[in-house]
Amino acid sequence: VYRLHKALYRLKQAPGAWNKKIDSHLSDIGFIKCTTEHRVYVRRSSSGDLVILCLYVDDLLITGSNEKEISEFKYVEEAEIDPTKYRSLIGSLRYLCNTRPDLAYSVGVVSKFMQKPKLSHLAATKRILRYIRGTVDYGIIFPNSDKGNQCELTAYTDSNWCGDADDRKSTAGYVFLLNNAPIAWCSKKESVVALSSCEAEYIAASLCACQAIWLVNLIEEMMGEDHGSVTMNIDNISAINLAKNPVAHGRSEHIETRFHYLREQVNNGKLCLKHCR
Repeated sequence: VYRLHKALYRLKQAPGAWNKKIDSHLSDIGFIKCTTEHRVYVRRSSSGDLVILCLYVDDLLITGSNEKEISEFKYVEEAEIDPTKYRSLIGSLRYLCNTRPDLAYSVGVVSKFMQKPKLSHLAATKRILRYIRGTVDYGIIFPNSDKGNQCELTAYTDSNWCGDADDRKSTAGYVFLLNNAPIAWCSKKESVVALSSCEAEYIAASLCACQAIWLVNLIEEMMGEDHGSVTMNIDNISAINLAKNPVAHGRSEHIETRFHYLREQVNNGKLCLKHCR
């Protein structure tokens, strides 16, 4: 016979133990249980702000008059972990991104929380590690080219509009293929808030254009011959039209000048924009 130190899930004692635990915790942080409805808890701050919490089994619904206090309550509920170990883990994953473009976005997301990592951030990182364990045989293959020494550079770019729920900034991503093998890639948050999906795609294409010109210069210097224009595939027709049209209109007047580097390279014939799905 074994003696349990705590209730196990699905035992008949588990619901009572959970309710006792959450009730004690909410009381410790200042919540008062309503006598009319025992699943409702109320907390009033010294400034008069109200936070109401509704409990249903293990789900919590939180509302109130001050958004800051609601956010603070959410972060209080989650324990912090050792930042040093978390940073070491993220550093190893970022090193692995040099040969695994499929990890660039997910590792970039968990890298944002290295200052004060939480348990949920560690759980997301462990999920990435489990994915890596199941794909250890993945890699990049550079096939032999049937076209002699000719190097064909192709780029694909994309962006998620307002993908970050905190600051509403978009994440830009691009990948370069040399003879159908990836040689350069990036997943990076854009520096400004895009007001439309067209603007987000346009900024991502501008970042891709900078990398494209550098790669072309490198290839031309090594091969000793002109590479020609680079085909850049974009899934937004409006962004393509904006890059090809030199006339600024109401929807593009606010876009920073540095992002119009894309338009300059298209006019110079260095880049050829193509729509893809």
